[in-house]
Amino acid sequence: MTSYRKWATAVVALTIMGGVAGCGTSGGASPGSNATNSTKGVAPSNNTVANRTAGANNATTNTSAPSSNTATTNTTKSTVASMVSVTIPLTYGQSTTSMSFKVPSGWVKQKVGQGDTSGYAWVNPHDSNQQIDLITSGNIGAIKNYTTGQWDVTGIFGHGTKGISWIGVSSDKLTGSFIDTTGVNPYAKSEQTPYTGYGKAFIVQSPNPFSVFVVAWGLPLHADTVLPTIHLHETVYVFSQAMLEEIYAVKYFSSVGPIIPPQNVANDVNKWAPYVSMSMMPYAPASEQVLDKQLIQNIEGPMTLLKSLPGYTLHHDQLPSGSRTYWYPSNNKFPTWVDPRPQQITK
Repeated sequence: MTSYRKWATAVVALTIMGGVAGCGTSGGASPGSNATNSTKGVAPSNNTVANRTAGANNATTNTSAPSSNTATTNTTKSTVASMVSVTIPLTYGQSTTSMSFKVPSGWVKQKVGQGDTSGYAWVNPHDSNQQIDLITSGNIGAIKNYTTGQWDVTGIFGHGTKGISWIGVSSDKLTGSFIDTTGVNPYAKSEQTPYTGYGKAFIVQSPNPFSVFVVAWGLPLHADTVLPTIHLHETVYVFSQAMLEEIYAVKYFSSVGPIIPPQNVANDVNKWAPYVSMSMMPYAPASEQVLDKQLIQNIEGPMTLLKSLPGYTLHHDQLPSGSRTYWYPSNNKFPTWVDPRPQQITK
């Protein structure tokens, strides 16, 4: 971009994009051949579905996808490659977690990865610089502050990385869209690329936390077609408050131990604790949400001693090694375990 005004326009144009832009043309047009094909730092045109729905404050698209047969530029309406839908189970998640989107028909799927990342690339056989990448990573240290427990999707590439611009980041910082003008695609055969990357990233919290993003390197011509089709599908487990209390109390034992709960209780907690996440909050009763949030924050860590816990009594023990304080059921009996309710969601 040659001016701040143009760059600001590009940012506004992408604030509501539900995915990524920049796929190649059906004929494998070479980059830089004309004004339409000049893509370095170029956002989708003012006529795209992105601009028509600008103003949303999150990264989820609010309109239906345009026709899969055409995409609009500032000056022409060009035919694009026919699109096919793909659904990919995610590497670091369970079988119920997957990503779906559309890719141009005829693009070649390849397995890619680097370091702790893995995924797939769909590559234009006529221009290998044009591709769509789906990348997952288990590097949680980059996206979670273990002191505060705060997740932050903008840490995926390293905070403040030059050439990465984040837009449309959700309030919980679990989802966001980005523009990559670094000119480097580490998952391509030739890492240097003449294209701008347009992408969307997610943090999946449970049962095994990981990050995932989809980015397309290529022409903004395809933004209208590709962006609205990208969706993360996952299962959120909604726990009753009684079960959250039980998980919290048992997990807190380990921070003050040694306190050994009944074996069946320990088994249930070990099985289900990894599935606890803030994603369940919209499905929790309004009257329980304040305590539920505190319980979930502690279960995810770090652990703190809550000031009150309904149905539990605070115990103080004096040991040779020091004192310990913990919550234990008031009637000395943990409640009967009830499995959480699975809730299928799409982002």
